Amino acid sequence: MQTDAAAAANGVVSTFRTIVSTEGVRSLYKGLTPIAMRQLPYTVTKLVTYEFFLRAATFASVRLEQAFDLQAGSLRPASIVTAGLLAGALSAIVSHPADLLLTRLCGSPTSTLTTNVAECVVANGFVEQAKYLYSLGLRGAYSGLGPRLVMTSAMTSIQFTIYEGVRSALGVAGLPPPPKPVILPA
Repeated sequence: MQTDAAAAANGVVSTFRTIVSTEGVRSLYKGLTPIAMRQLPYTVTKLVTYEFFLRAATFASVRLEQAFDLQAGSLRPASIVTAGLLAGALSAIVSHPADLLLTRLCGSPTSTLTTNVAECVVANGFVEQAKYLYSLGLRGAYSGLGPRLVMTSAMTSIQFTIYEGVRSALGVAGLPPPPKPVILPA
């Protein structure tokens, strides 16, 4: 429906019927492998690194609050935003080649395997998709990473800010244990 205006005009049910009758039921799942190749590493990286960065940023913010005699917890929002930005950036880097593959899979039988960013490719199955990514080389597999870094970092930071706000409002905020107090020399 995204690439064919006529299909979009006919609606979802008609489009599914047409696809199944012309290409078979398996064609409905053509993008499942690249979606999994993108989404699994993206999600795992995002969640694990967020927790890691949040703990580190919280530790640093508590130290700063103590050192500058600030109210306890006043730097918590900055810790959340920083952790979200860093987690978003790392998850974008880890999952970008698969995201690029997913973007280029249009399903057009006349497409060829090229490295033109605007070109769609046909790569059926994990092995062919992996070969296509390999054919791009490291530089090609990461083409367009800059804009995705900006978008993903900002989006992830906003998501975790909302997430932590909801957790706090529900009284289930999982704050890491406070670090031991620092005794500064007089």
